[in-house]
Amino acid sequence: MSMTVVFDLQEPAGHPTREAGPARGNEADRLSTMRRAGRRHEVVPCSVWFGPALGGHQASELLAFLGSHNGVAVLQWPRDEGQIPVLSRLGLPRLLLVHLSARPVPPDSPLQRSHPSSAAPDEIHASLLWLCRQAGKRRTAGGPPLLSDDGWVRTGAGKVELPPDAHRLARPLFARFGRPVDDAVLFSCEGPNCTGPLALDGRVARLRRHVNPLGLDVVGVPGGSHVVRWCAP
Repeated sequence: MSMTVVFDLQEPAGHPTREAGPARGNEADRLSTMRRAGRRHEVVPCSVWFGPALGGHQASELLAFLGSHNGVAVLQWPRDEGQIPVLSRLGLPRLLLVHLSARPVPPDSPLQRSHPSSAAPDEIHASLLWLCRQAGKRRTAGGPPLLSDDGWVRTGAGKVELPPDAHRLARPLFARFGRPVDDAVLFSCEGPNCTGPLALDGRVARLRRHVNPLGLDVVGVPGGSHVVRWCAP
């Protein structure tokens, strides 16, 4: 999937401000310019350019979008430094576009790279591709994800804590990772509050939002079952 989502009110130096919206931002424009110049580039699966005024719900949606689409978070340093700890815990790759500042830039790592905010489009594009590949490798390097008794889901790259209701639903799914679990089993672990298919669907949707940032998905399969698996690359 090729998609760029822009949530940035302050563009890097030399680029005009744009309204937020799908497939309208920096990476899409840069790729279009490269194609017109006759250069052929592999498309970046997904990049999200963070902005300065993200609310809690909006930030959660962006993290889920990044994880489920094998994407890279693009941050302005030092403005967006507060986003780095959460991205690091989830194992989500990030590209820092560095502006003039007295604050030292964090060193590069397998999931983080930095460039001057005036970096050439080719440099940024190459780093986005490299970070996407690194994230995919690290997610699966440790084998299937693990669900702990205290509610943490861990992969080879990151971890996320589930609330109690999502933890109960996740137990049988993660115990059979990659294989269908009958909905009757999921109903039984939810107790009397789960009164029908719509209630179960809502709980599955909430669990999906929790694990999407780790590159995991929960989907229904024919025969009245659900399965937890890696998101499609």
